[in-house]
Amino acid sequence: MKSKLLQVSWHEKQPIWSIDTSPCTGRLLTTGSNGIGRLWSLTIQHTLEYNLQWIADLKGHDGTVNVGRFNPKGNIFRNERGDVHDWIATGSDGGNIVLWEKVTEEESPVGNHKMETEETLERWRIQQVLRKHLQDVLDLQWSCCGRYLVSGSVDNKVIIWDMTHLNATRVMEGHHHFVQGIAVDPLGEYFASQSADRSLRIYQRTKNKSGSFYFPCKKSISKIENNDEKDVFLSQLSKGYLFLDDSHRCMFRRMDWSPDGSFLICPAAQSDIAMEGKDERGNNQQYAAVLFARGHWEAPVFQLLGYDKPAMVVKACPLVFDRTSRTENEMIQLPYNVIFAVATLDTVFLYDIYEPFPIGYVKGMHWQPITDLCWSKDGNYLLVCSIDGYVSVIYFESCELGTVVDISSLIAMHPTTQLVKTENNNEEQLSEITNTRYITQWVIPKPKRIKTK
Repeated sequence: MKSKLLQVSWHEKQPIWSIDTSPCTGRLLTTGSNGIGRLWSLTIQHTLEYNLQWIADLKGHDGTVNVGRFNPKGNIFRNERGDVHDWIATGSDGGNIVLWEKVTEEESPVGNHKMETEETLERWRIQQVLRKHLQDVLDLQWSCCGRYLVSGSVDNKVIIWDMTHLNATRVMEGHHHFVQGIAVDPLGEYFASQSADRSLRIYQRTKNKSGSFYFPCKKSISKIENNDEKDVFLSQLSKGYLFLDDSHRCMFRRMDWSPDGSFLICPAAQSDIAMEGKDERGNNQQYAAVLFARGHWEAPVFQLLGYDKPAMVVKACPLVFDRTSRTENEMIQLPYNVIFAVATLDTVFLYDIYEPFPIGYVKGMHWQPITDLCWSKDGNYLLVCSIDGYVSVIYFESCELGTVVDISSLIAMHPTTQLVKTENNNEEQLSEITNTRYITQWVIPKPKRIKTK
């Protein structure tokens, strides 16, 4: 594992608030305080030599662009010709969400002097502006099928947008403070929102009497339910809130699902040590991250401890790896290994799901707080962006994380799983997997503390 700061003026040295990689093309998207989203082409060698090429600027917001995300399926729902391009959503101060589409050569305007004089590799235009939020949009996530977009805002609301009709289908009003993080289940059954009101809300896909889907809140988690008084771990957690309040420096609470949907990993948690007072060394390390097993929302399965600053961002590697020479864990029976990263204000910790401690960490890459993480499409490197206006890379050698495993073949072999094809004209299809019980059968929800140091 190697790391390097990419000394490029990404957004005129102004803060970078989000970074994302396209699952379709592998391109890079950054958004910043200069009110612009930028598209890049980035390749990195194992020697950490890199080739960065600017592709285009996405200009259309009036304020800071807090988040930008690629649609995982590209423009499949808006394109009848079959040629798939990237499709992008960006959210900014003021509450606007802008959808961006690439301008093809035959669509390029002949008389537009501004577009002709810009030396961009590609031309992008605003397809639609989604106006429903009343205040700043802090996070966005697409559904796995690419049809839906979920947004969270400073107005305390979560909105589900239908990309087929380009309108808001649901407005969720359960939080009492800023919604700082959104995570959509890769299997299409759940999505989650995390807020500065110290709560995590889980929404589950449900079919009503008319046969259409909606997402009621299945669970709101702020304190842990403890039905077993003998369980010391749960009794300690139940003394206080699980998540931090708004007095901590948490601009975002960007959580993430594991790529198979087995775990939801949440930052901005409060450790049980802090609830008791101090740890055995006399340090008040009150910060943590927690992992919930799919379908088991009563208490976290893991608690990652030892952070001296709040955990802000979680990002799971999009690939899964083999389990050879991995530590056995009685709580997990997944036939593969999941790798994920947790970023505090100044440190990035790397974990795999079977090890009790981080497999590595990098500290001091940036001079100001970290804001977002993203993995490359092939899982070879992790990109980190910061308020200081720079991006750094953590690079992994070949097979350093393990041998990549085709998760679809493992799922297909499981007797409770059925795979179906996603048809473009099937408006109700949200996931390629119709039965998700195989995940809950592979995870035993028994809580355990895991320290990072």
